[in-house]
This record gives sequence, C-alpha cells and structure tokens, in this order.
Amino acid sequence: LLLLAALAAAALIQRRRGAREVWFFLIVIFILTLVANEVRPMISEGRTRYLIHLWPLLALLVGLGLAALEAGRFRRWTLPLLAVWLAFGVGNTLNSQFLIDMDGPRYLKDYPPLREIVAAVNPLAEPEDLLITFSRQGHVYNIFRFFTVGAYHTQNLIPQGYFATLPETRAPVEVRGDLLNSLGTRLTVWFETEPITPPDQLALYRDILDERYVRCDSPVQRPDFVLDRYHLAALGCVENDLVASPLLHADAGIDLHGLRAVVQDDQMLVAANWTVADSVPANTYSVSLKLWPADAPHPADGFLAQMDYGLRGAGSGWQFQAQPLDHVPPRDYVLTATLYNWSTGERLPLVNAAGEAGDELEIGSVTIEAES
Repeated sequence: LLLLAALAAAALIQRRRGAREVWFFLIVIFILTLVANEVRPMISEGRTRYLIHLWPLLALLVGLGLAALEAGRFRRWTLPLLAVWLAFGVGNTLNSQFLIDMDGPRYLKDYPPLREIVAAVNPLAEPEDLLITFSRQGHVYNIFRFFTVGAYHTQNLIPQGYFATLPETRAPVEVRGDLLNSLGTRLTVWFETEPITPPDQLALYRDILDERYVRCDSPVQRPDFVLDRYHLAALGCVENDLVASPLLHADAGIDLHGLRAVVQDDQMLVAANWTVADSVPANTYSVSLKLWPADAPHPADGFLAQMDYGLRGAGSGWQFQAQPLDHVPPRDYVLTATLYNWSTGERLPLVNAAGEAGDELEIGSVTIEAES
C-alpha cells in the first residue's frame, strides 16, 4: 500500500491527457463502487474481491508513477520499484491464502459453522431425520442466483434440513405453520444452536417443537455450537441399544432390537430398531407390519392394518412409520412382522426371542383406548 501510495503521488505530476483520464475513471468507478455498496452491502473487512475491477486502473496508476520517476531525477529507482511491485503481484497471485482471504465471508464472526455441524450430525442421524439450524445473517440462507451459501455448505447433509434466519421477522403463526409442515410426523429432530445466539430468539422455535417432541439429550456440545436431540413425544426417547436377545432374528443378517408402538389421533405410530449386516444386499428386503386382534392373531381372522417399508441399509438405527387407522374399534391388538424380498415376494425365515420360528411372528402389542 505504501508503494502504491508513493507511485500514485508521483503520478500526480503527470499533466498529459492520458494521465487525467486515468485519474478521472479511477475516481468515477470508485465512487460508483461506494454507491453500489450502500445499495447492496457486499464489501467488508476481509472480503475485498468486489474491488477487483479497480485493479487495472491501479496498474495504470502505478505505470504513470513510474513514468514520472523515469522522466525526473529518480530515474535509477524506476527498475527496482517495478521489480518490487511485480514481486508483490506475482507472490500474491501464487499465494492461495491471499485469494482465500480476499474472498472471505462477509460477516466472519457471525457465520455459522455449517461444515462442522454437518460433520457432527451425519454420523448420528438417519435420512428421515430433520436438522433445524440457524444463521444470524440473512445472506447465508437467502437464495441468490438460484442458490444459497448455506446450501453449498450443507450439500452433504444426511438428514433433511430446516434453515432459519434470526432474528425472526415473520409472524409467530406463520413460523409455526411453516415449521410444523416441515416437521410432519418423524421420529427424530436435531436442534442446532450457537451459544452466542440470544435464547429469546430461539424460544419460539423451541415452543413449537415442544408441541410434538421431547428433548432427550445433547450428544454434541462444542464451544461454537450445541446439538440437541428431540424424539416424538408419543413414543418417548429411544436409544440405539443392541440387546442380547433380539425380538426377531434372520440368519440373513437382520435383527430387530427394539420396538415402540402407540396409537394417537387415529394413527398407529411404530418405531423399530433394526440392525442390518454388511453382507445383506442393499435395496432388497422390505418390512411388513400387521395389526391383529390380540385374541385372534391368525391370518384366517384377518388383520386390520398393514404398513410396508423398505429395510434400512447396512448398520443400526430406528425406522419410523405412521399408519392411519380408520374405524378400528378400541381393544388390545398385537403386531406381527414379516421380512421379504420385495422383488420376488420370498419371505425370510425368522426366530423370535422365545425361540419360536416362522416367516411372520408377533413382535409387540398395541392398545386402542375408547374415547371418553
């Protein structure tokens, strides 16, 4: 900067028409840049790439200064100063950190650690989960040219995402409708917050979440962000525990380690904790759950509800399903499970915790209470 200022000062003594034009265009473009930045703020400390259009004019200004020195008594300084200027230019061009710093985030201290959040939640979450995360700067999640900065940094996110900007400017009723629509009916929601975010800005979101979900734990607690885990209140908190005697076992490498089932608001909500071995071919098997009267759980008596879904991939985790129940009378019921190859219909032989074998076995019970 000192060298640039010195050469610019030397350029002031140039009285040629070309010199005046360089100064004129430099001043005009600089003023227009300031005006544009006032209309749409884009230039801040650490983010100078939007001044790059001034570089050709600055290069001409340096040339004018060197020409002035060449014509005066400082002629012997011309080549050394030109060499220093070129050395700085080439060095910065080859320095990748200089280019990164020039294109740094506009609001570095307020920028959410999105990449770190994604890296923390991905090993814990399922694709059916929802991550709620926030930014205190509007440019992170606002769409610009069909894309957002946030979308770029969360493109590898495994769960679905709900991204909000704080402080909230929408009416509470609008926020509630939007968030509940995104929540739908799912088992697990991840709620990410930064300790520097004022709690009152998060209160509305927590209150809406508490309508359907219960906070279970905070598996990630870092200085820059905290990750809370919420589970559907109707089923309570569930853990990915592997029991010694699974509810169901298939020699193909599939085990059912846990089950939560409840009927709420004319829906049967079922969460099943499956473990699938690496040897099980992906996208091959499906699960069929059926609801039977407790006193007659036999095919001849007919089942009252059925839900089928694709079995998870290799690994262990909970899979959640919701099934509407129409005109199912209040009483005790049992759930049975079947594992089958969805392309051929072939059923896998199963063994339950009691040692019973078959291709359709009882795994749990459900009670539908009479309306008071």
